[in-house]
Amino acid sequence: MSESSGTPASLRILLTNDDGWNAPGIRAVYAALEGAGHDVTVVAPLKSQSGMGGRKLYYGTLAVTNPDLTQYPEYNGAKVWAVGPGEGNTAGSPSDSISFGLSNVFKDEKPDLVISGANFGQNTGRIINNSGTAGAAVEAAETGIPSIAISNECNADYDPKDETEPDFAGSAAYLVKLVDSLTSASPDGAVIPTGTALNVNYPKSPFKGTKIVSVDSVDPIPTSYSEVQPGVYDVGYSYVGHQDNGAVDTGALAQGYVALTPIDSDFGRDDEKQWLEPLVAQLN
Repeated sequence: MSESSGTPASLRILLTNDDGWNAPGIRAVYAALEGAGHDVTVVAPLKSQSGMGGRKLYYGTLAVTNPDLTQYPEYNGAKVWAVGPGEGNTAGSPSDSISFGLSNVFKDEKPDLVISGANFGQNTGRIINNSGTAGAAVEAAETGIPSIAISNECNADYDPKDETEPDFAGSAAYLVKLVDSLTSASPDGAVIPTGTALNVNYPKSPFKGTKIVSVDSVDPIPTSYSEVQPGVYDVGYSYVGHQDNGAVDTGALAQGYVALTPIDSDFGRDDEKQWLEPLVAQLN
């Protein structure tokens, strides 16, 4: 990380997503970060891996290529690795991309920051458990590298038939400001606390501001299954988030605010074990 007087720090950033290396969201974020003076390297899935959570390949083979960038002007001069497929033609998840990127692409010098997104569609409430966007950020946070997952609320969150592209330019510009603010607040280079990923959701309605909120207690987009022939089901979803509750991510987002929620990657915190002690006493 380098810094000159009066200017924001320039960060080495590993950029990934779950929509695929050439999706419009990640290209918008790349262009905005590079335009702000950051050194950005893309290591992202070859194809869409939405909903894959933290799935990761532990054996077999993994294909990694440097794809043709000529049809994507945002990637002019970019360093891009496309990850997957591999064993069983299923490898190449966001977590695979982070793992490969940190161990190979950044093997000599780790990035200052990992960014995942921008995702097509919000990652709020219990969706975070399934999100490949969030999964990549948590994968990085588990290694001690600060990470941000960023997603765009879109019309398709509420109407599956509406494929209108969300405001990726808006979320990318917001992300640059967020990174600058985090960096300015942490002169030692610890952009985000160790072991923490910051989950960011950008609204589709006119931007009103930013709120630090809790994760909604429900899956805002639960799936349903309708049998169309014996053993074959159509999968669909509908929105049920708490839009009136501005204290949770689904509500803040629906009301026009950027929703910020920290995700703790430490699944074994000592201060959360006390409730098990009486149980262990009985078992022993």
